[in-house]
Amino acid sequence: MEANDASWYKVEPTMAALPKSKYIFSSQYITMSDGCKIALDLYLPPNYKPNSSRPLPTVLHLTRYNRNWKVRWPWTMLLGSRLNVRTPYFVERFVTIPSMNTADESTGPPQEDSCIDTEPVYAFVAVDVRGTGASFGVRHVDLAPREVQDFQEILKWTVAQAWCNGRVGSGGISYDGMTAAQLAAGDTGGSHVKAVALMFSPVDLYKDLCYPGGVSCKGFLESYRQFTFLGERNKKPTGIPKFPWKLWAINLFLLDGAAPVDDSTVEGRATFLAAIAEHTRNWDMVKSLKQVEFISDPMVGADESISTTSDTGTTDKTLQQIRDNGTAVYTFSGYYDSGSVRSAMRVHAALAQPIAVPAGSSVCGSVRNKITIGPWNHGARKIGSPYTTISQPAFDLYYDAKRFFDLFVAGDGTGKEGESASIASEMPVHYFELGSEKWVACDSWPVADVTWVTFSLGADRMLTSSPKGSDENQRETERLDVDTTLTSGVGSRWNLVQHIIRNPMEFNTSSPPPPARGRVVYTSPPLEKDLVIVGAPRLRLSLRLIGGTDTVVYAYLLDLAPERVAEEPSGATSKNSDITGHQQPQGVYLTEGLLRAASRHSAAPDCLPTLSLGTLPLHSNFDRTFEREHRAPPVSAEEVITMDIHLEPVAARIEKGHSIQVALCGSDVDNFDHTQLHDLATAWEISYSHASKSNQCCSLALPVRNTTPVRNTTL
Repeated sequence: MEANDASWYKVEPTMAALPKSKYIFSSQYITMSDGCKIALDLYLPPNYKPNSSRPLPTVLHLTRYNRNWKVRWPWTMLLGSRLNVRTPYFVERFVTIPSMNTADESTGPPQEDSCIDTEPVYAFVAVDVRGTGASFGVRHVDLAPREVQDFQEILKWTVAQAWCNGRVGSGGISYDGMTAAQLAAGDTGGSHVKAVALMFSPVDLYKDLCYPGGVSCKGFLESYRQFTFLGERNKKPTGIPKFPWKLWAINLFLLDGAAPVDDSTVEGRATFLAAIAEHTRNWDMVKSLKQVEFISDPMVGADESISTTSDTGTTDKTLQQIRDNGTAVYTFSGYYDSGSVRSAMRVHAALAQPIAVPAGSSVCGSVRNKITIGPWNHGARKIGSPYTTISQPAFDLYYDAKRFFDLFVAGDGTGKEGESASIASEMPVHYFELGSEKWVACDSWPVADVTWVTFSLGADRMLTSSPKGSDENQRETERLDVDTTLTSGVGSRWNLVQHIIRNPMEFNTSSPPPPARGRVVYTSPPLEKDLVIVGAPRLRLSLRLIGGTDTVVYAYLLDLAPERVAEEPSGATSKNSDITGHQQPQGVYLTEGLLRAASRHSAAPDCLPTLSLGTLPLHSNFDRTFEREHRAPPVSAEEVITMDIHLEPVAARIEKGHSIQVALCGSDVDNFDHTQLHDLATAWEISYSHASKSNQCCSLALPVRNTTPVRNTTL
């Protein structure tokens, strides 16, 4: 299938790879209340005159990944002295528009305000947050109170400028979306921050990114530490697996680290070096997180301050403040980006309460809380769908974000005219359906109109939709020896730096075919009709642990096409063979989940975050606190435990004649670190008829959509 992820509306032609727009640019330091100097760049539309042109809505971009990059000679003759790698995105979409960059001999250059009055354009402010880029300061911990206070001081400075009309939007990918959330939360009453775009931004740092399932995600932590720790010291990244030679060449010959505010004078260069010297005292994220096992364990900052993963980042309190301020929020996420979809679900649920809209507005209140879930990895840099050979996304995140900002930042939220009117009438939720390779619109996520379809797991390695009967020839248990060398690949959903450097998504294509020992695969009979999964599948296992009192279960959901059964003989390898390894043809990867046995207990409702309660179904992995006090006791030798594993949410159509597969194993060495876990089992005994109390003690439950959705995206 050659379909792609192109949006459900018309988009202007794709932007050029290199920035060609003309704009007015300046760079400067502003001083915070504690004396720390923060570097920022300002972009204004061409021919804009601050003293006579009308003030503009403004996009405030707070980043830890360098607001700008210094260009090496002789490339400066082509590109200038600096290159903002986000220029082709933010500036092309928000500051300049196609009509502002075109002129012919008869009309001459664009006139002052000629386009500003006909299509929304913005001022764009790019900021190096404290302790990064050319800014001064020390990062004692990410999103420390002092850093968050900076955001409000920068906002106050921004709205006081002659070119700003007092209406501000913010957003960006990953950390830059987290800063936008903090900016919006701190703007009491929503006085200035009217909308934010949270793009692939983690919400619960422990559950969705750093410790999914209660296990340290080294695939993210180790590479991200190299990426940020060295970058903040203005050094080239090292120690990152599979770093592309093209990026090495760019770092060696084109770019020369963060751009100084002033690189033209000796004093300016000395100021920049003084800022970099302060960054050498920044915290070491991995060192701090190695002391963390459960969600509220203390995390020690560079200044010996104590915080936790549960009170860092976009917390429930942050979302409550955003909702109270009435800020419009657009959340983007992808099926192949860590726990990105679960993060988006948390935001969507927390903001799902009705919000008042202006009288006479054509905007549905729910569109103020908009969510788009695509077939993407982190930042929509690659398409991960196994049903297409296309890997380069067509969807333009920044164009879509501008449509949203045009409604709520440039506009007053009434949606009376232009492109903002069309987005005002759209459904608040769009999700991409894998397999169909089409966008689906609805009014909520998770989708309410689903039926839970259950398959039983059996020792015959079959998934059956009918409960297992009391077959005396059917084995009741099966032993699986844990192989501690298995991996889902470096380029998995968890290693976000691999996504950032645009490496191909990898689901075990590079490792040699493993033996069947250490993993087990269950396969359903061919489906009698299409089955559309929308939501978070849930796997229930009954295990007895052998040789230890704790374990981690990794589970993968696959789609096996009939042609793969016909073409691949027993023992053949395929795209996912390194995960699933059992001697049979293997399906393509859809999603996965994991859980540590010590974190298997569900928490009482009064222990759950209050914002999520009642708005999120318990099957969405929100029913565990991962608190140390809720830790399950060590498993005794004869005890059979129940493991309820919640797989990452996905929407996928599995066609008639295809089979569903579930693969289980006990390690993923490239992505998860077991070294801080103790007394791990060397084998499992999988029980298919635990104590005869249930004939479905090992089962897979799939949220299956009941009806064919209307693909019209408007309300």
